Order: sequence, then structure tokens, then C-alpha cells
Amino acid sequence: MLAWLAPSQDGSAVPLWASLLMVAMGLALSGMVAYQIARLQAGRRGWPGPRGRAVAPAGTDAAGAGAPHAAESGGAVAANPAIARELNELCTRVADELDRRAERLEKLIAEADAKLARLERLTAGAVAPDPLAVLAEAKPRVAAAPMHDGDPLAGEVYRLADSGLPPVQIAQKLGQHTGKIELILALRRA
Repeated sequence: MLAWLAPSQDGSAVPLWASLLMVAMGLALSGMVAYQIARLQAGRRGWPGPRGRAVAPAGTDAAGAGAPHAAESGGAVAANPAIARELNELCTRVADELDRRAERLEKLIAEADAKLARLERLTAGAVAPDPLAVLAEAKPRVAAAPMHDGDPLAGEVYRLADSGLPPVQIAQKLGQHTGKIELILALRRA
């Protein structure tokens, strides 16, 4: 689940979850627009609307009389061309924004591919060092630091850490919590 929260592995600036969220929002908006269009078309045909009442075309009531608004027509739901226009404009704006973001994603992917190809060209002739050789060449650790304010536990932790033991093994060896050992070592570095 945490992989959905992290940036995408190809190095692009837009994480995968953001792209999926944009797609989901586009699908939801498309569904809402399709529903509204279906309602408007049903109203023009006089099909039953919400709660079984007939939906009359704009400017008329359910009986066909020329009432200008739904409130004046006795509660009949009237199709509103202004809503359809607003939905169409909104759909166009969202589609334009999705297109711009898709273009940006394509550019970022192309940049990442170019950088990856450059990196591969640069590292093609290089031989990776042997990890064991790197460890063998590692500098010896600094001599143990003096005890921390006369605390014998801190002195022992420092001595064991300088010998190369990780905090987990130090904690097991001294019978202490790992967090306490890590805290002592962090205070030493500070």
C-alpha cells in the first residue's frame, strides 16, 4: 500500500497515485455528464423523471402547459439548458487539463528515458567494484570515545559499536532495548 504513496519509480515528478486519481476523477465526471445528458433527453421525451413524476421539456409543465419554471409548474422537474451548457464547459475544461497533464507526463517520461540512456552509456564501460573488496578497504573505526558523563553503559555501548556490532546485537549482548542503544549512539554523534 505504501508503494501507491511514493513517487513513481521512473523518476517522474507526478506519483502514480496522482495519475490514477486524475483518471478516476475523469471517469466520475464523464459519468455525471452522461447522467445529466440522459436526464435532459428523457425530459424532452416526457419520460418519467425522479420519484415517478414526468419530466417535461423546458418551459412547460407536466401537463404540457407553458409554465416558464419548474417552481411555477407545480413541482415538475424541468430540463435546464444552462446546466447542460455549464456541464459541457466543465467537461471541456477538465478534458483540456487532463490533456495538458498527459503531455507533461509524456515529456517527463521522455526526459527520464533520456537520462537513463545517458546513465547507461556512462556506466557501460565501468566495472562495478567488488563489495567485499570495498569492505576490506574500509577505514578502521575511530578509537572508542570516553564514557559519557561517567556512564558505564554508554562506555560499553561505544566500545561494542566501535568493534563493529550493530545496535541490535549490542542490545542483546547488554540486555537492553534496541531503542535505548540507538539513542546512546545517536547522542554520541551529536
